[in-house]
Amino acid sequence: MSFAFPFLKKGQRETDAASKFTDEHEIYQLLADKEPGGSFLVSKNGFWHGGIHITENGAGSKLDLKQGVRCIADGHVIAYRVNRSYPVSQLGNVQVPYSTGFVLVRHTMEFPKGTTLTFYSLYMHLQAYEEYEQDTAKAKPAYLSALAQYQITSSAQDKPGASRTGQASDAGQQGLNVRSGPKAGHRGSAPLGVLPQGATVSIGERQHAWGKITDAHGAQPYASKVGEVPPATVVGGWIFMGNEHGGPVVEEIMPEDAFDRVVIALSSSGDAGDANAQGIAVKAGDLIGHLGRFDSLSASSPSATRMAHIEVFCDESVKSFIEQGTTWVGSHSAHPDDWKPLGLSSEPTLLRIAEGTKLYRNAEQAGAEPPVTGVVQRWSLAELARDKTKQHTEKTADRSGRKMNWWRVGSADQRGQAIEGWVREQNFACGTVTREFAQNWVDFTCIDGAHDPAHTMFATTKAWVDFANHASPEDAKAAIKLSPMMQAVYRKLFPQGDGSRAADDLCLSYAGESGHYPWLMQAASRLIVKHESEWANPQKWRQLYTEIENGTTNPQYEEEQKRIEKLVWWDEVKAKVAGFPGPDVFHLHPIGLVGNFALQNARSISMSGLWFIYSHEALAGVTNRLHWPGGASGVTLGAGYDMKTRTAADIASDMVAIGIAQDTADSISQVPAYPATTQAASRETTTIY
Repeated sequence: MSFAFPFLKKGQRETDAASKFTDEHEIYQLLADKEPGGSFLVSKNGFWHGGIHITENGAGSKLDLKQGVRCIADGHVIAYRVNRSYPVSQLGNVQVPYSTGFVLVRHTMEFPKGTTLTFYSLYMHLQAYEEYEQDTAKAKPAYLSALAQYQITSSAQDKPGASRTGQASDAGQQGLNVRSGPKAGHRGSAPLGVLPQGATVSIGERQHAWGKITDAHGAQPYASKVGEVPPATVVGGWIFMGNEHGGPVVEEIMPEDAFDRVVIALSSSGDAGDANAQGIAVKAGDLIGHLGRFDSLSASSPSATRMAHIEVFCDESVKSFIEQGTTWVGSHSAHPDDWKPLGLSSEPTLLRIAEGTKLYRNAEQAGAEPPVTGVVQRWSLAELARDKTKQHTEKTADRSGRKMNWWRVGSADQRGQAIEGWVREQNFACGTVTREFAQNWVDFTCIDGAHDPAHTMFATTKAWVDFANHASPEDAKAAIKLSPMMQAVYRKLFPQGDGSRAADDLCLSYAGESGHYPWLMQAASRLIVKHESEWANPQKWRQLYTEIENGTTNPQYEEEQKRIEKLVWWDEVKAKVAGFPGPDVFHLHPIGLVGNFALQNARSISMSGLWFIYSHEALAGVTNRLHWPGGASGVTLGAGYDMKTRTAADIASDMVAIGIAQDTADSISQVPAYPATTQAASRETTTIY
């Protein structure tokens, strides 16, 4: 399966295109510098936090927010909630908007063959639908189409055919033909009936400009011919969804009952061939949504905030999955042929530099007093290979016949100061450097233990209140006051710590000092921690507010409780999705997970190799297609769509099939008369109007 980081990097200049992140370290630095709240595992206020936050004014300043939040891995959307407009909290005379919108994606990882892990990625606080209506240029995620209905417009002017005796249909009987299946062009197969103008249908499967009807919402079709019996149902039939007679034949509308409720995306049709039986398919890097409003309820100064919360979780099976994976790697890493059936490279993809490793001043030369690492560091080998100045290959092969690489890497010393130098990727004389497989889950650790039901990091809610109020007990911040689960986290992140200020250490552990890399944040990204989800059991917070208020009433806390009750969704999903876990789940760092797996198949490729793929995909029908996203956008020709080898009629038919109006399609079909244009179209992806 493929992985992708959940956002794109902003171009250096306003006109530069967004680009993908390829280095997880860059993201940790960005989060440490720009997101002081909402860190993984522990918030700055001492609460459990199972994900990461991205805010518009924080990390968003370095991201291309127009590109939205992206899916982290291949999977299926299984549930979502879309706000029509933002609900509001009321603080005195001030209305404070917040988003309860979310998308939940289910992913399945398999390694080795027959061993699977189901995990989930969650994207909370997404943009309300009214903002898509206000900014029509902003891209919508594909799952919104599942909520949409489509109304037949006045541009749909199909009519029932004449009767056997030649009687024509009534002038008012116009609409859109329903056919048994999609075909090339807009004509399709024989009509089953005609949907009247104004009728509304829901669409499931799509093929080019055609859609399969899943619900007719009570529409009464006309018969396909005068005098015949209208079809009993049009569900299962196909309609053309492109342009005719100067406009679109269907218009997307959103029913009001689609909003502000948990929608389960798994189809209940019972049809084994139903494309949505597992949910709505989504690929790594696909748009999930955009940052939504989540304004602060601070009584002193409610502030406008756009943000998204991203988290990953799974059930108990993660422990056995990791164990079986590492066992398999240990037995098969030296046997390249064993990896082929898995579709994975037999070469390790990660470089691990252990603590206590010397970093040479130059490749193959230690130099004077080489710096020594005080932390564990990991790099993607594909990422290191991007910069050829940081790679050196030995001239002589070793006993295995392999010429070893040296890599220039960054790390930190015992004081956390940045250091840099060269290491040999294997059999390094001055430390432990190993090449690792992503499937070995190197340095990942599962942590399980009791925790405060009110989701503080302490063993009891009262202990958190003492800490928050700066109470006098000297041990208020000590490790012994933490929950057993948080004590285990502390020991992993601060193995040399005495525990006297453990609470402060954890609350501040993810904020990197100015100019320093956030090593603790990186270390936490390899912890897989079991904890009750924030999105279940809203009653858990009442105990906390009771302790805080101590007999008084605070309007802010009352509004917080109301928010929480609207934010939760867990029970609704569990009741309708088979196999969905209970709320006590293991949480994984989204960036740590993607960083471990994202570049496992990355390889450099020559121009000759690119052309080989390009030309063969054209023959296979991959790039020899037309694409038209609608609106004023141009028609894109794939590399293999050579107009010179097609007739004008064929080209026009292909254009109409993707939704282009007939008159425009006829004009485009004449382009082959111009050899220069045709030559360009056969060699590269080209937009021609």
